[in-house]
Amino acid sequence: MHVISNEMIRQTFNATKPAANCTRRFSRQSAVILKKRCAPRVESLLASFSSVVLKPNLIVYNSTYRNDEYRCFSSESTRGDDVSNLTNQLVDFFEEPITFLASESSTKQLPVETILVYDEHLLQVLSKGKVSKDGGDEFGLATKAAHSSAITWSELIRHLVTWCRKDAGGMTICEAPMLAVLAFAPLLVHGGVAYLMNLDEHYWRGTPSFYDIVQSAVGRKDDEKLTRRERLHLYSLGYLFQNEHAKALSILSKILEIFPGDALALSFAIDIAEVLGDEKSAFRCATSVASYWNERSQRSAIGGTVIAGHSIGSSLIAVGLASGGRNREAESMAERVLTMDVSGFSGIAAMALAKVYSAEGRASEGASTFTGYGVEYYDSCGYLFLDSKMGGIGAKFIMNRDGANADRVALRLYDEHFSRIIEYSGYDGGQNGSVVIRRRPSKTSKILLETATGAVTSLFDRLFGKNSNSVDESNMMQGNHAKDEIELMEDAIIKESEPRTIEDILTWLPPTVSVLVDATFLLFRLTVSGAINAGDSRWHKLGLAWKHIYDIEAKHGRNADENDQRVLFNHAPLARVASALLLDNDTIGQRDNKVSRKIEQAARKLGQLMNIKRCSTDDQNNVKDEWAEIVRLLDEVRTGWARCSSCTAQPMNQLLNDIDVDGMVLQSFIEHAICHAATQAGDYDSLCVARSICSESVTLRANSPENWHRYGVILEKLGDTDNARNAFHASVSLGIGEGGRVGS
Repeated sequence: MHVISNEMIRQTFNATKPAANCTRRFSRQSAVILKKRCAPRVESLLASFSSVVLKPNLIVYNSTYRNDEYRCFSSESTRGDDVSNLTNQLVDFFEEPITFLASESSTKQLPVETILVYDEHLLQVLSKGKVSKDGGDEFGLATKAAHSSAITWSELIRHLVTWCRKDAGGMTICEAPMLAVLAFAPLLVHGGVAYLMNLDEHYWRGTPSFYDIVQSAVGRKDDEKLTRRERLHLYSLGYLFQNEHAKALSILSKILEIFPGDALALSFAIDIAEVLGDEKSAFRCATSVASYWNERSQRSAIGGTVIAGHSIGSSLIAVGLASGGRNREAESMAERVLTMDVSGFSGIAAMALAKVYSAEGRASEGASTFTGYGVEYYDSCGYLFLDSKMGGIGAKFIMNRDGANADRVALRLYDEHFSRIIEYSGYDGGQNGSVVIRRRPSKTSKILLETATGAVTSLFDRLFGKNSNSVDESNMMQGNHAKDEIELMEDAIIKESEPRTIEDILTWLPPTVSVLVDATFLLFRLTVSGAINAGDSRWHKLGLAWKHIYDIEAKHGRNADENDQRVLFNHAPLARVASALLLDNDTIGQRDNKVSRKIEQAARKLGQLMNIKRCSTDDQNNVKDEWAEIVRLLDEVRTGWARCSSCTAQPMNQLLNDIDVDGMVLQSFIEHAICHAATQAGDYDSLCVARSICSESVTLRANSPENWHRYGVILEKLGDTDNARNAFHASVSLGIGEGGRVGS
C-alpha cells in the first residue's frame, strides 16, 4: 500500500544513521517470521530504494545485507538472542514512542509488525485520508475516498483487538493503548460517546466491543510503563469518552507545551476546537508550536527537512492561524504546502485557505478553488467526511459569488456531499428506520467505465454532429445508468443474518454530528436565499436524520452540565444550535446567561416561523413580533449583553461567552438569520440592526458580491434607494451574477 512518497521517505529516514553499537540482529527464526509477515508492506513503503536505513527502534530493510536480514534498533541493551528480550517501546513515523505492554499479541504478532500498521493509519488520520487512494471505485469516487481510509483503519483495529486480552475476571486488558487513541479518539471527537456505542450496538457487534477497548485503554492512563506523552493522550481520551471535549482540549494543549512536535495532538486539538466552536483555542494551540516547526523547516542538500512530516505540521498551524485571524500568515503557509505536497496533506491546507477566503470575503477565489481546480486538494479526503465538509464550503462560496445563478450548482453539491450520506445510512427513513450496512466496494466500477464511454461518445457527437436517435439513445443510457446505480446500492446491502467486516462498517459510516451540522447550515443558507423552500424534501430527510441522532444521544450520551442538568449534545454546542432548527426537543437546561442558549432560542423560533418543522404558527397577529424577537436575541449574542425586553437599549446582564460567534460557521449563520428576520419583521429597530451587520460585512469582506446585495436589500427596506442602487451595482460588478435574493 503506497501511503508514503519517496520524498517523505528521504526526508524522514536518510537524515540519521544509527550507531553500530545500538543494533542487534534477530535470531534466524525471528528474521524469517519478520520477513514473511512484513516484507510486502516494507517493500511497498520503501519502493524504489536499494538501501534504506530507518531511525532507531524501527524495522530496517536493506537489500544489500546478506540473506536480506531484518534488524531492530533499541536504545536499551538486550541479552540473549530472543525477540522477547527486546524493548517493546518503538517509535512511530514522527519518532514519538509507542509502548507495547506485552512482547507479542494474542495471535503472535510482534510490535514491529503493528507499528507499521499504526504508521500507515497515522498518516491517514493526519491527512484526513489524502495519502492513500487504494479504495475501490465501484460506488463512485466519494465512496472510494472513504474506503481508502477504511482499509488502514480496519487493519489497525484488527491489530488492536489482538493486543487486547481478558483477565481472570473477564475484564478487557489493552496492551497497546496508543493504538486505541489513534483508532477511536477521532470518532469520539466528531460523534461523541453515543456515536461509538451505536456502532457497537447496531454495526460492529464483535468482541471486544469498541466501548470495552476504549475503556480498557483509558484504564491504563496511570501505568508507569507508558511514557508521559502516552499517559496524557489517554487522559484526553478519557475525557472524550465522557463527552467532556473542553477538558480533553486542555490536556492536548498541555501535551503540545511539553511535546511541540506531536502532530497527532495538534490535529486532535484543531478538530476539538472546531467541534466546540472555540476558534481562540485552535489559534493558541497552533501558535504554541509554530516556532518549533518553523525552526525545523530548514532543508538539507537532498531536500529533506529536520522533522518528519513537516507539511502536516505546517498545514495544521495554518488552520490555527486562520482561526485566529492571522490570514496573511495562514495563506502563505497553506500555499507553500500546496505547492510542495499536493498529494499528501493538501486537504488540511485547503481548509486553512477556506477560512482565509471566508474571513476576507474573497468569494471568487473561494468558488474557483473549492468547486473548480482546487477540488483535487480534498476530493480524496474521505476520512470522517472531510471531503463532504469542503464540498459544502465550496457551495457557500459559489453562492456568495453567483447568488441566484448558483442555486442549481449549490443544490447539486449539497446532494452530492450530504444527501448521499443521509440516504445510504438509512437515516432518511428510506429503509423503514432500520440500520443499513453495505459491503465495501470492489476495485472496479462498471458504471464509471460506462460513463467514461458515454463521455467519449458525447465528445465525438459534438465534433461531428448527432441526430435525434443519438439523443434518445443518450437519454436512455443515462436513465439506465441511474437505474444501475440504484440497483447496485440495493444489492450492496448486507442482510441482518449475513456477516459484516470492520472494513464494511468504516466505509459506510453513518453521519456524525459534525456532518449534520454542516448540512443544516448549508440548507438553511439555501432556504433563506430562495433556492428552495421549507417544504423541500431535503429538510424532511435532514429532520429525520437529526431525530435519529437525537434518540441515540438520549439513549447513550453522557450529558450533564456543571449543575448536573440533563444536556444533550453537551460536547457539541454547534449541534445544539443546528438541531434546534428542526427539532422541538429542548436539548439544554435553564442556562439563559450563556451565548449558546440565545442562539438556540433564535434557531428554534426560526425553525417554527420558516415552517422548517412543518408546524404552523398559532397566533398570526404576533408573527412580526416573533421575527423581531429573533433579531433581538441574535443582537444580544453579537454584543454579549442581554437586554430588557421593554427597552432594548438597556443592558441587563452580561452573557457568558461559551462559544465563538466569529467563527466561519456561526458568523455566517447569524448574519443571514438577522437579515432574513429583519426583512420579515419590517420594523425600524430590526432593520437598523441588520444594516449594522451588513455595514460590518462590506467593510471587512468588501470583495463578496453577496454581502453587497444583502446590504442593498436592507437599505431599500429602510428607504435609502440611492445607496441601495449603488450597493446592487457593486454586487453585480464583483460577481458573475447578483449576490443573492431578497431576504438573503
